[in-house]
Amino acid sequence: MGGIDAEMQRLGWTTEQGREHLMKYYGKRSRLLLTEDELDNFLLYLQLTDTPTPNTPVNTEEQIKAAIVVFPDAISMASPELNSAIDIACEQLNEFVDYLQTLDPELEHHEAITAASITLNLLPRLFEANPVLADGIRQQCQSIRDNRP
Repeated sequence: MGGIDAEMQRLGWTTEQGREHLMKYYGKRSRLLLTEDELDNFLLYLQLTDTPTPNTPVNTEEQIKAAIVVFPDAISMASPELNSAIDIACEQLNEFVDYLQTLDPELEHHEAITAASITLNLLPRLFEANPVLADGIRQQCQSIRDNRP
């Protein structure tokens, strides 16, 4: 991902511009959600993109398209609540990936992302085996529902 960061910096892209591109072409708001092939494709796209000229006008149609979230069974407009939840989830996932790299400093970033994915996949079994943890999750869910506007 260092190559992607360097190319985004070269192009003067903000994090939000990167998210817009990911939403438009991959239906995902974070690089952490991309497959290795998608990451390679995104890097190649950045590498082949010319450095922008100053005062390039913003394309409103592109901004609208970037607000579309693609789900497996539907396409819908993203709500501010969904965008906020996705931002929080991505931030927390990034922190967890960083934590995994403190457990094994020799782990490369993409390997830590894979380890995080495996860990997430194992969580339901962990909850099933530990009713106290499952109850804690249920309480968190109830708290979130209780705080709905």
